Amino acid sequence: RNQRERECCMVKFGTKEYFQAWADLINKDADYLKLMKGMNVKMLLKFTSKPEFSLGYRYEDGKIVDLHIAHVEEKADFVLEGARARWAALAKRKLDVLDSVRSGKLKLTGPLTRALPYMKGIKYSIEQLDRLTGVEF
Repeated sequence: RNQRERECCMVKFGTKEYFQAWADLINKDADYLKLMKGMNVKMLLKFTSKPEFSLGYRYEDGKIVDLHIAHVEEKADFVLEGARARWAALAKRKLDVLDSVRSGKLKLTGPLTRALPYMKGIKYSIEQLDRLTGVEF
């Protein structure tokens, strides 16, 4: 369990507000920013089960910017998608993001060689989801 300070917010899991609270948290995290330095890509997160939801954002030198609800036809460098229950399990640290991609529980599309140097940072950022308190699942 991460001993870092927990962030409090009352948000519903899987909403733009939830992911904005996460982005605000990790964008202030020096460890995360060091791991992600130099990452400049557009990303989509997709929930493939009801209610379906897609979120877009950009990494700008590792910082998450321009977080928005994505349109169905929106394109990105990378897309990470999976069922809502899998995303919830990630947020509760019951699943590991890298293991989930390897096993097919989550699908990652994009030029993986571009992502490889940042996998530790991506894993770290997902692990920070459990620092958000007051989340309604």
